[in-house]
Amino acid sequence: MSFWVYLLRCSDGRYYTGHTEDLEVRLAQHQQGFSPNCWTYTRRPLELVWSETLPTRDEALVAERMVGGWSRAKKEGLIRGDWKLVSYLSCPPRDRVTRFSTSLETNGFGGSECPPSASTEHRLPLALSEHLHPLVSSEVEKAEVAKRDRTPTPNPLISSEVEKREVEKPNSPTPNPLASSEVEKPIPPATTQ
Repeated sequence: MSFWVYLLRCSDGRYYTGHTEDLEVRLAQHQQGFSPNCWTYTRRPLELVWSETLPTRDEALVAERMVGGWSRAKKEGLIRGDWKLVSYLSCPPRDRVTRFSTSLETNGFGGSECPPSASTEHRLPLALSEHLHPLVSSEVEKAEVAKRDRTPTPNPLISSEVEKREVEKPNSPTPNPLASSEVEKPIPPATTQ
């Protein structure tokens, strides 16, 4: 048995994400206003704009929550099948690399990518990646940003490898920030002739 994750465009232009085991029945329920408590009840008529089958309900639920947490732009990229845009928007904003060029094909984010370390860390589990390989969870993105924010940043005041090693040594005196990167030689005493 397969399960579906789907996106509906509502009459007000908003998107609704859901999952089900029978897509046709569920769409009919949405269109007929089966439940007045449903978010789509007052936003009819609805249009199915994207759907994907997954082998288990758990995977469909994970994909629903993932896609539902995405930005409008990222959902529209998914609907169009624009995997470059989805991949670009999967990176945290500060990790997005944009190359500007006078060439029309690379102007803007057409030639943009996440740095390799960012793009590979945000991938779905293997079971889901076979079906939805470019999807990325907004919760994973948030966790990654939080993790990165806790990582100490390099000190721009440290200019040499010697100073870096001195700073990293536990219980060592603080290096003099005015010291040069070379080891200073003692000045020989003046000789009298």
